Amino acid sequence: SSARRASVGRMRARSSAPGMLRELLPKRAAAPRMVAAPRKASLQQQAAAAFNKQQPLSPAPRGQGSLSVYRNVDGMRVDDGRYTSFKRDVRKMLGDERVIDDAVRTFAYGTDASFYRLNPQAVVRVHSEEEVVQVLSAAREHDTPVTFRAAGTSLSGQAITDSVLMKLSHNGKAWRRYKIEDEGRKVTLEPGLIGGEVNKLLAAYKKKHKCDTQYKIGPDPASIESCMIGGIVANNSSGMCCGVAQNTYHTLQDMRVVLVDGTVLDTADAASREAFAQSHAGLLAGLSNIAARVQADAPLMSLIKQKYRIKNTTGYSINALADFSPDDPIEILKRIMIGSEGTLGFVSRVTYNTVPDLPNKASAFLVFPDIEDACAATSVLRSKTKVDAVEIFDRRSLKLCGQMSEMARLCPEINKLPEDGEGAALLIECRGIDADALAASISSVCDALQSSGVPVNSASGFTPKSFREDPAEYNVFWDARKGLIPIVGGARETGSPMLLEGGAGAT
Repeated sequence: SSARRASVGRMRARSSAPGMLRELLPKRAAAPRMVAAPRKASLQQQAAAAFNKQQPLSPAPRGQGSLSVYRNVDGMRVDDGRYTSFKRDVRKMLGDERVIDDAVRTFAYGTDASFYRLNPQAVVRVHSEEEVVQVLSAAREHDTPVTFRAAGTSLSGQAITDSVLMKLSHNGKAWRRYKIEDEGRKVTLEPGLIGGEVNKLLAAYKKKHKCDTQYKIGPDPASIESCMIGGIVANNSSGMCCGVAQNTYHTLQDMRVVLVDGTVLDTADAASREAFAQSHAGLLAGLSNIAARVQADAPLMSLIKQKYRIKNTTGYSINALADFSPDDPIEILKRIMIGSEGTLGFVSRVTYNTVPDLPNKASAFLVFPDIEDACAATSVLRSKTKVDAVEIFDRRSLKLCGQMSEMARLCPEINKLPEDGEGAALLIECRGIDADALAASISSVCDALQSSGVPVNSASGFTPKSFREDPAEYNVFWDARKGLIPIVGGARETGSPMLLEGGAGAT
């Protein structure tokens, strides 16, 4: 997922509460100031209060309000003169060709990979961190909220706006620098690199330098061949095979971030950290205060730990308040930036601790009589094995998979399910550093499932024969999984809604 969003001025508080605005903007903005949340506030309220002390406005009732009057609400950010002035100033900085405001192209940028639409007042193509600082300064001057876009592959609409869209992708060599270190164990990246491209660079590095171990970045979203590092960080993307343990939050080492006031913090640079500690002492003190309060509250700590054991990217990464010492607020700030969708700042560079890409892999596609059996098997795998990845397919997904010739050949049980009956499947992956380790992992999975009593339709049952070790075969399974959302979405009745949800567990 590759969308990154920021508001210029007050930081936008995300909330699932109906009527909560996504963006708030005062006329002049200082650095965002952390404040302590009320003791009994919810987790989301505490995070919101930390970055926004004022109460949000309520959107106008449907059908009321003039479209000529600007309000910082989706669908009401009209040009009352502020966008004209903003575009004039930015054109002086960057030139006419990098400020897009014609009707055709703004309409094209009005949607991303989601099914939402907001046509921007202007699209600004930025080539450097310095230009981001300059454009944010103009946006503060004219009260024009900004949304960042990398590849725009997210399915939740984070990369669209009816205000200013700051675009990183397709800018030539801009935002595409990288550095690989320590035999591939560490990689520093700019936000315009594609996730799959980074893994290819790591593979080329291993080959060139004859390293013993192949490494890759931890996040593994289904869109990894098209989404960019900017969105992977901003959405805390996890993916099919990384669960929670290898997402950006857990594998990021350092970042360089531009705050709304134009300050640049490089957490890898001791001098930058020291300067930031002096210039933003109030913000860091507020973070330390909240973290200390959270960590002194045993029930709250328990709840946060429980919530973030599984994939949880709704709202800010407030688990940072529980995971890091109040004595190191910059580390807390760095982690809270992850998954904030650009609402707290623009991440211009990141350094990942990579993870080993184990050479020995095998996958099984097991078909079950119904979804309850598949869920029961998943519970067994999580509690009794160290399986590397598990993905579930419901009956509708299986019907469409059955239409794929290779899937039907490898898993004939799919098309033997009752046409109007139940059915589900699990895609299971095991990995090992060598053949013996892979065999031991497969054996552990099979033993656990055999002793569970869960019924299975697959002819090979819970045995090693169910696992495919040939990449040409197991990639058929994973390609089906990667294409599942467009496949299912494309098969639905025209005009009907499509609900998207995902989850991942700690492994």
